Amino acid sequence: MTKRILIADDDDALAGLANLLTGMGHEVAQAANGARAVEVAAQFSPDVVILDFGMPLVDGLAAARALRALPRGKEMLLAALTGWASRSIAK
Repeated sequence: MTKRILIADDDDALAGLANLLTGMGHEVAQAANGARAVEVAAQFSPDVVILDFGMPLVDGLAAARALRALPRGKEMLLAALTGWASRSIAK
């Protein structure tokens, strides 16, 4: 089943993940920061939003709150993504 997926990330992983999901047949939109993610979601109306927590301007948590306030916000599946890791996690 094809999904509309928004990926919000300020890292190089954004393009790779977008390419992977597009290759799997999904419709994908991208945003490089949390503020832009909310703007794109308002127009794109995604089924799924993958949010990086450590983005500039508006972080992932604040973006998630703003996404939930959109008309379809409660219907969107929000997934957290982060590149932050500590040595104990990375082992």
